[in-house]
Amino acid sequence: MVTAVILALIVGNIVRYAGFTCLNSTVSLLFKKITTLFSMVATPLVFCAVITGISGIGDAASFGKIGGRLIGRMMITYFIAMTIMVLVGIPMGLAALGNSSSESDAFTDLLNLVLDMIPENLISPFAIDNDLQVIVLAIFIGVAMLLLGDKANRVKEFISGVGEIVNKMMMLVCKLLPVFVFLGICDLIISDRLAEVAKVSSILLISFIASIINILIVMIRTRIVTGRSLKEIFAPQIPSFMINLTTSSQISALPESMKCCKEGYKIDEKLVDFGLPLGIVVYMPNGAIMLGAMTWVLGTMSHGPADPMTIFKIIFVSIVVAIAAPPIPGSAFAIMPILFSACGTDLSMMPLAVIVASTFGYLLPAMNGFCLQEEILMAATKADMIKIRGKR
Repeated sequence: MVTAVILALIVGNIVRYAGFTCLNSTVSLLFKKITTLFSMVATPLVFCAVITGISGIGDAASFGKIGGRLIGRMMITYFIAMTIMVLVGIPMGLAALGNSSSESDAFTDLLNLVLDMIPENLISPFAIDNDLQVIVLAIFIGVAMLLLGDKANRVKEFISGVGEIVNKMMMLVCKLLPVFVFLGICDLIISDRLAEVAKVSSILLISFIASIINILIVMIRTRIVTGRSLKEIFAPQIPSFMINLTTSSQISALPESMKCCKEGYKIDEKLVDFGLPLGIVVYMPNGAIMLGAMTWVLGTMSHGPADPMTIFKIIFVSIVVAIAAPPIPGSAFAIMPILFSACGTDLSMMPLAVIVASTFGYLLPAMNGFCLQEEILMAATKADMIKIRGKR
């Protein structure tokens, strides 16, 4: 990836200043075709991942008893995380707080955003390429399959098989990432749109600062709710944290995470067996911070500082796509086209987003995994599902 960036800077400037105008359209066309490949695979990948994740939760009764509270706690963390992101980003000049629309217009825009996520039928989301409607449809199908239980096993196996095929397709497309970054940066240089590239560093800055603050808040909440010391909270997590950090995959760390919750925290197995798989699928607050910061900063490079309604839209869509993202390494690449299209961010900025996701994104499984186990510990304490309470 680093080589691709360096070569793009060299080749792009040569093409621009040497006057090889015949290459301009070729570079732009190749870049758009690879972007189309990402968009083409992203929608079915997210569709299958959402259905498989929901239908694989277990039985509907367990979801009703335990899932509601746990998901509620997770959503609180999501909104705390995105609030922190906004507070960190505003001092960087990314917001135009004085340019907001009227209150009635803002409410209408918000209502239209939500209503537009409801599909008219089962086919139209794919026909009109509305990815947010595809996500809503996948949630609807997944919940229906969860309620049907064993009766939906054949459909579940079919969708799981399709999901594996699409995952493989995405892995093959991801092999083109260095080429995608090379062509994208060349295109930005040739079209003289890379003048504000220094602003990209603010994505990493916002993501890092906001994520650290969010993790600290989760730890403080856990300390207050459970009454345990920070050592008792952190020590059992070290093995799973290191696996998450080195593999960048919560799936790889799942056995050690289970051990941490069951043996280290003494949480009831019913909550752990249900909560951890659920959380791996839907709980990515620090990922939502990165996606939101990425969309916000790159959007300002094209359209200028964002007004409050645009910022709220970025927050809302970032949370939705973070929840819907498949729990696999590199999932950010799959949902970037969905996120950018929904928020009006120019898809030509995606190579810069790929660079950010390739660096900071490597840390996200460790960050999200750490916070997830804290959420389950808090939920277990509140529900009195701790078998043997640790020393207080």
